[in-house]
Amino acid sequence: IHDLGLITGPPGFRRIRVAARLATALRQHGPFDVAHAYWGMPAGVAAAAVAQPVRVPTVVTLSSGELVSLNDISYGLQRRWPDRQAIRRMLRRASAITVPTSYMASQLAAHRREPVIIPMGVDSTRFVPSTRADGPPWRLIRVASINRVKDYPTLLRAIAALPDSVTLDIVGEDTLATVRLLAGGGM
Repeated sequence: IHDLGLITGPPGFRRIRVAARLATALRQHGPFDVAHAYWGMPAGVAAAAVAQPVRVPTVVTLSSGELVSLNDISYGLQRRWPDRQAIRRMLRRASAITVPTSYMASQLAAHRREPVIIPMGVDSTRFVPSTRADGPPWRLIRVASINRVKDYPTLLRAIAALPDSVTLDIVGEDTLATVRLLAGGGM
């Protein structure tokens, strides 16, 4: 593991700083046979830009909003022109692209890239299911950051429509100050 450290600053400058630190790490710790970047931004953009010129093949795993634009929740790297351009350059430079779903693979058709689909998760054949009685009470847990993309209002409405024998626990970073928002009447 070669930690690039916490990189702060405006989004465009963060990409430049990530690329500079990555270039330094490649020089100091290389040579490398392959670079793998998880997420298109900033990792994929930086890795493809830095590794390609020194002939290090780059695999980029897209698993989030790299290929979408959802303006109503301010999500996706296709919303702003600079981000769209950075993702397009990264897609051209990357030696290979992996995605977790066939849906994400279909989104790459417009970019003329054929990704490898590598599903996320665990091999269920390696784990023995726990034994539990069928039927209520049911206790659900959602593990995810609390943000607009996760659409907690829909989840809470769905849980409210279920019988009282269903409870929900939510575990994750609260990026929306939800406790304060809920006390004020909504998300």
